[in-house]
Amino acid sequence: MAYPIIRTILVLSLLGIALPVPAAPLPEPPLTLAQRRPRAAEDYLNPLDIPPHTDPLLPDRLRQATPPRRPTPLPPLEPAEQAQLARDLVDLATEAQAAFDGDQRELAYELWFRELRLRRLLGPLAEVEALARVGGIAWEESRSKDVAAISSRLEAIEAAHGEDLALIRALGVAYAQVRLYPNAIAMYEAQLAALPANALNQRTALLKTVAALHQGWFQFDRAIEVYQELLGVARSQFDLDNIQNYLAELAHLYDETEQWEEAIATRESLFLAYGEKQRLEQLAPLRMAMAANYLALGNGEQASELYQQAFTLAWAAQQYAYAGDALDALAALYSDYGQIDEAINLYQERIKAAQYAYDRYAVMETYDRIAQLHRRQGNYTAALNALRSGREVALELGHREGYFEEAMELVIQEQFEGN
Repeated sequence: MAYPIIRTILVLSLLGIALPVPAAPLPEPPLTLAQRRPRAAEDYLNPLDIPPHTDPLLPDRLRQATPPRRPTPLPPLEPAEQAQLARDLVDLATEAQAAFDGDQRELAYELWFRELRLRRLLGPLAEVEALARVGGIAWEESRSKDVAAISSRLEAIEAAHGEDLALIRALGVAYAQVRLYPNAIAMYEAQLAALPANALNQRTALLKTVAALHQGWFQFDRAIEVYQELLGVARSQFDLDNIQNYLAELAHLYDETEQWEEAIATRESLFLAYGEKQRLEQLAPLRMAMAANYLALGNGEQASELYQQAFTLAWAAQQYAYAGDALDALAALYSDYGQIDEAINLYQERIKAAQYAYDRYAVMETYDRIAQLHRRQGNYTAALNALRSGREVALELGHREGYFEEAMELVIQEQFEGN
C-alpha cells in the first residue's frame, strides 16, 4: 500500500490539480575564514588578545569579577593610578625574570605577557619598550609564535601612532629586537628624514645602526652604500679613526660580495691610514688580505709580492705568527706553480718563524709539508728526515704520532720500489 503523502499526490495529479512548487532554498552565506578553518585545540592562542579586565593589578574601579564576553578597551587611568601600575609592572617584570633565570620558562612568559597586556594602559611608548624587551628574549629562545604575536602588536601600534617621533625611535629598536628587518630600516630612515641638516653626529649614529642592520640581514650592497656615506662624512671631518673603521668595514663587505678590485683599492687606502696613525701591527695582516684578493683575481705574481711584504712587515714588528702565515701562503703559492725547491726553502724559514712564536704545532705541520714536497721530487731520504723531525714534535705534543709513523713506512716502501 502506498504511503499517504504519495497517494494524495497521485490523486491530485489525476484530478488535474497542480501542486505549488516549493521555493528554492536561499544560498547559504559564504563561510568566514574562521568557519572554513575550524580552530584546532592545539592552535596558538595569542596571549596579547586575552582581555586584562580581571587582572588584580588593575585599580578596583576598573577590575571586573569575570572576563567580559565582548571586551572593550579599558578607560584611561588617573595619574596616581598610572604611577602605581608602573611600579607594580616593574615588580611583575622582575618576577618574570626570576622565573626565567630559574628555568621556569612557561611561568616567565605567562608573567611577561601579563605585563605586556597591562602596559597598554601606560601608553604606546611604554608598551613598545616592553614589547622590545620581551620580544628580544623570545627571539633568542626561538619562540616563533610569541615573536609573531609581539611583531603583530608592534605593527598595530605603528599604524595607530606612526607620526610620533619618540615612538618611531622605540619602534626601530623593537623591530630590530624581533628581527623585522624591513620595518626596522623604515623606522630609522624616518628618523634620518626628520633630522635637521646640521645634525651630523645624530645622522652618523643612525647610519651606523642602519649599516649594521643591513649587514645582519646580508644586504651587503646596501650596507656598502651606507658605509660609503659614513666614510665621506668622516673624511669631511678629518676623523682618521673613523676613516679607518669605515674602510675596514668596506673592505670586508667587498670581500663578501667578491668585488676584489674594490677590496684591494680600499685596503690600499687603509694601509696609508694605518701608516699615518703608526698602527704598524695592522700592516702585515692587511698586506696578506690584499694578496688573497689578488689570488682571487688570478694574479699570482702580485700576490707573491704582497706575501713577501707581509712577511717583512710582520718580522720587523716581531709578529712571528703573522710572519709564519705569510711564509706558509707564499710557499703554497710557489708549490702550486711548480717551484718546489723555492717552496721547500720557504717552509724551512717558516719553521724558524714558528719556533720564534713558540708554535710547536705549526713546526710539526710544516715538517709534514716539506716531506710531501720531497716525495713529489722523488727525494725519499730528505722526505724521511723531515718526517722523523715531524714525529719528534708529534711525540712531544702527544698528537698525530701514528700518522708520521705510517707516512715513514709508506716513504720507505716507495724508496724500496723505486730502487
